[in-house]
Amino acid sequence: MSIVLTTESTTVNVLPDRGAIVTSVVTGGTELLYLEPDTIASPTGAIRGGIPLLFPFAGELADGRLSASGTEMPRHGFARRKAWRVVERTASTVTMRLPIDAEISAGYPYAFGVDYVVSALAHGVRLDLIVENRSERSLPLAPGWHPYFPCPVGAKRACLLHVVPAAILPPEEPLACDVNVAAPGGRSVFPLADAGVFTLTFSAHLRTLEVWTLAGKPFVCVEPWVGPSNVINTTERVSVPPGGREHMWMAIERLPA
Repeated sequence: MSIVLTTESTTVNVLPDRGAIVTSVVTGGTELLYLEPDTIASPTGAIRGGIPLLFPFAGELADGRLSASGTEMPRHGFARRKAWRVVERTASTVTMRLPIDAEISAGYPYAFGVDYVVSALAHGVRLDLIVENRSERSLPLAPGWHPYFPCPVGAKRACLLHVVPAAILPPEEPLACDVNVAAPGGRSVFPLADAGVFTLTFSAHLRTLEVWTLAGKPFVCVEPWVGPSNVINTTERVSVPPGGREHMWMAIERLPA
């Protein structure tokens, strides 16, 4: 099931049944996201493109294990592989809730609730993640987002030089990289060739930008995360106290020409 959100100038597509992924954001006639449609056809495989939500953590765990609970979880957690339930909808906004099943409880043995709000903006999209800790112990979190942006193969280095210091980027195309840098105060601005100039903004807990691309593929990923891989197993994670609530968000907007 695809949900279409609209404003006067923007259309956003969301797939609640596929991890609540945003697959398209078109504003002013320009598509802001990269997507490989054939990856949607596989009911179990990961979708390459759009904006996957990585929850309860982004990246990989050391030894595949969450140290706070001693349980195992796969790369990027479980939320992107689950069906979310729509609980509220307007023309421009949808609120989705993650049902907690036995698989989730086995790997993440906490009582919690999580809502996800996707909102079409005048020039882009905003994503809000709201987590409630309903257990009697602290809830460890280190989520993030994985937006894919379209960028011609020969223009990726010029784009990423606005995000990553030149010294840690490969010097030549075809460019491939997998690095993380400190997030610059909740805002990053970068050009994407013919697509224009993009602004990525995000909440204060998202302190790291993971930057990833593959050689020969026309995309770059600039991903706001709480921290690098395995940060959920360190003191740098977000810890939600019993009865507490945490709200994180990010937005992508194309600057008007």
